[in-house]
Amino acid sequence: MEKLPRKFIYKRATDLIAPTIDLESVIEFNVEDHEHKHDHKWIMADLEGSMRTGCIKAANQSKKSRSAMLVYRGQVVGCMYSSNVLPDTRPTEESLQSTFADLAVPNTAVMMYDLPENITLAISALFRGYPVQRSDNYDAVAYFNYIYEWFDSQKSTACIIITAPSDSSTCLAYVYKGQFCGAFCVEDQQFKTDKDFVHELLRRDPAAHIEATALPRE
Repeated sequence: MEKLPRKFIYKRATDLIAPTIDLESVIEFNVEDHEHKHDHKWIMADLEGSMRTGCIKAANQSKKSRSAMLVYRGQVVGCMYSSNVLPDTRPTEESLQSTFADLAVPNTAVMMYDLPENITLAISALFRGYPVQRSDNYDAVAYFNYIYEWFDSQKSTACIIITAPSDSSTCLAYVYKGQFCGAFCVEDQQFKTDKDFVHELLRRDPAAHIEATALPRE
């Protein structure tokens, strides 16, 4: 069964999906209960009709819930859902059921935005990838260089998860077909395009914990 890494049980797990870098693609609205207004059927029709690639986030104040769907060419490739009743991150299928239930409730706030395909696929490794096992004694810099070079040699699409013990912050480094395509700092919601940023982060915190998850070749 799909399961996000244990470290990803955040109060707002939906923050793990990067914000858009194309502000013009953002669409925001509240779900209405009137006929022909925005609801989950309209959202899915829009996804399939537009072949959208990006993210759909939803929040319902009365249920104290948040959700995020990662979509690639109109297909949902990952979903997170959390609420006061269900605080822990659950698999995509279960999260989708809860998300669709929220999207049928009036006044659920929805935000849709586009993401580049390479970044979307790299993020999808968090949901559909396999964890890379490690049995080494490398420090953070050495292991990051090692695993990145291995992904490069394999032309892998993957996500490298870096947790810094000094401040418990998390950074996600994205790899698409072996090439670095960005890094996302979860706590401050900042997206970086320079791999040197990751190296500097690891030099500052050499005891950082690194996990990696990669998409299967197929």
